[in-house]
Amino acid sequence: MIIIKNIDVYSPDYIGKKDIFISGGKINLIRDNIDINHEDIKVIDGSNKILTPGFIDQHVHITGGGGEGSFKTRAPEITLSKLTTSGITTVVGLLGTDGTTRSVENLVAKAKALKEEGISVYAHTGSYEYPTITLTGSVKKDIVFIEEIIGAKTAISDHRSSSMTNTQLAQLASDVRVAGMMSGKAGILVIHMGNGEKGLNPVFEVLKETEKHKMEAYIDLFLAVMQQESGGNGNDVFQASESKGLPPNTLSTAESIKQGVAYLSAMIKKAGCTSPSDILHIKLALQGYNFGGGYIDYAIKKDGKWTQQNTFSFAKQKSGGKRNSGIRAEQLGPWRYGDQYYTAHVLRYYSMASGSSSDESAGDPVKIPVAERMKWLFPKGTPKTELDMQPYLTQIEVSIYTRKKQKSKMTLTVHKKLAQEITAVFEEMAKMKFPINPACTAGYNWRNMASNKNKQSYHSYGSVIDVNWEHNGATYTGWPYNPGKDKMAVTKKVVAVWKKHGFYWGGDWSAAYFDPMHFTYTNN
Repeated sequence: MIIIKNIDVYSPDYIGKKDIFISGGKINLIRDNIDINHEDIKVIDGSNKILTPGFIDQHVHITGGGGEGSFKTRAPEITLSKLTTSGITTVVGLLGTDGTTRSVENLVAKAKALKEEGISVYAHTGSYEYPTITLTGSVKKDIVFIEEIIGAKTAISDHRSSSMTNTQLAQLASDVRVAGMMSGKAGILVIHMGNGEKGLNPVFEVLKETEKHKMEAYIDLFLAVMQQESGGNGNDVFQASESKGLPPNTLSTAESIKQGVAYLSAMIKKAGCTSPSDILHIKLALQGYNFGGGYIDYAIKKDGKWTQQNTFSFAKQKSGGKRNSGIRAEQLGPWRYGDQYYTAHVLRYYSMASGSSSDESAGDPVKIPVAERMKWLFPKGTPKTELDMQPYLTQIEVSIYTRKKQKSKMTLTVHKKLAQEITAVFEEMAKMKFPINPACTAGYNWRNMASNKNKQSYHSYGSVIDVNWEHNGATYTGWPYNPGKDKMAVTKKVVAVWKKHGFYWGGDWSAAYFDPMHFTYTNN
């Protein structure tokens, strides 16, 4: 056990000079002053020193770099000490120009070696080449089946790289993203940029169209549609020719992107989507993309939303009662009009929908009875390990009003099904100018309960947010709670906002469990 005294702490924002108590290799307590006298506790003077979270370096040639000026210019593998003495505790390794004398096998082996030495290590498959080099023969399989690999690397606009087409780049990006979704990983595509004349144009082509329609937030949805329509292959990657009144596969790749983005943007707006996680309205928009905008009018008039049943009834009406049969019926639905299962087909490629239920109430967590909420969050059973939990999580950026009376943003990790409601809560708290300290506000944390070390905390399930914990102390913490006097103490108005969005407040619990920082979706 260690106590570090009087050290400047960044977490990552500066929170002042603090004392730190470390036990079992973890930080257990951060206080202005900690006085514990025990022979087993080592005390370290932290004066004039800084304590920060370990740095993450996302681009390191851990197996060595160089080699472009012949063999004598090859740089050696990195050592653990080079990383840790620079404050780096998490590193992502990847290959450079040389994918010939260095291999993905060598990269993964080095990653495993560094992990054994005690730091967190990830890696990207691929190199400058296209088709890219892999370990298994497939980018998808590398990401899905090799624990350390979280994405892929390529290069564009560089004389040392292969000349990729826009379609090939889109296909690679799609493969990486889908593999990430399947394995619960980030699914990152790292692109080395050379000084070629094309620059980033291949990347920006789709982005430009989404920006034109103010749809940047929905870029993953556009890529999911492209994956469903063409897998990034062929010219008409969005299969958008017919939406323009042209025969199938008439448009070029650039024309298809332009038309497909424009048409889907119109459907997203027509459906009334509020955010990329608004799955119910996104279903409405997607089916409108496949059927035409008339379906959206029909569904809203009939049921007020997308349902599988009104998808069938609309298709029946448009087909004149003509039925599909055999495999076609299984793949597209019972009626000979469009793809009645289009929403499900697209959403399997959409990260915001991962881990979500097919239940139509999936977009409205407020209406789920509390006794059924854990089953709704985890239809396949409650995760037993931190690794099992990863597919259910997402990172969200929420609005906050700071102690310095400024508008700002912070990032939270939460359960995917609760992302929309939590985002809305923080938006409302910011509007009422309730100050948030990001250093003591958090969500997901795989750990045991602070008040009972033998039980798993519900923070582990991404269903709990602790707000300004140093100002909203629970019974077991000893921290103050002075609503009305302390501006960062939770108020009745704040509690009302959380409750409106389906959360319970720990301040309503008995004196033995009183926990005013704690907002929980399951009342645990």
